[in-house]
Amino acid sequence: MITVTCPQCNAAMNCDESAAGQTVKCYACQCDIIVPGAEAPAAPQLPACGGNSNVIGFAGVGLGAVALIIALIALLVSAFSSADTPFVPFAFSSDPETTAERILERNILAAQCDDDSKAYFFQKYGDDFLDNLEFEVLEDGKYAAVFYKTKVKDNTFCGMIQLVKNNDDEYVVDKSWKDAPEKFLERVHKKNEKYEKDATPEKDIDYDDLKD
Repeated sequence: MITVTCPQCNAAMNCDESAAGQTVKCYACQCDIIVPGAEAPAAPQLPACGGNSNVIGFAGVGLGAVALIIALIALLVSAFSSADTPFVPFAFSSDPETTAERILERNILAAQCDDDSKAYFFQKYGDDFLDNLEFEVLEDGKYAAVFYKTKVKDNTFCGMIQLVKNNDDEYVVDKSWKDAPEKFLERVHKKNEKYEKDATPEKDIDYDDLKD
């Protein structure tokens, strides 16, 4: 099996070796992905290329179109690293806040499977992270920016997930936001600055200290 990662949303999936060199669709955002020829270690329980799986891996965020928004806090990982990673059904929603919440829940589970201080943090405080979530949504037509804030112990975590409504009226991850209205992007940028000020800087979070 060959493991590939979507360049647009960072979702990971397994492809059969016979797909090497071919172009496949990302199961999460439908972006075209060229399957590399080199074999990579198989990651268990990831969606197969070309399938209709409704399971999502990591969905990255950012405002690549105008370079206005910094990326989602680097607390969440993009792939699974353990054979014991739970297989969690995922479905996008017609409500942007619901889609964002499901993405965060899925990514917390994935982050718990790493073998480092952050993984330990999410194993111990993942429920607190999710239970304390507060959302704020900005929308313009098919585009939606979902801002979130949560607090764990003395640390405040904030981030933003970019979504766009697809042809099924479901909000899915869109990293590029092509053709998004300029005034909407300005509103998002202004709101993001506020959330940035509220967040505990990543460099100030001592994950080892949070083990106690």
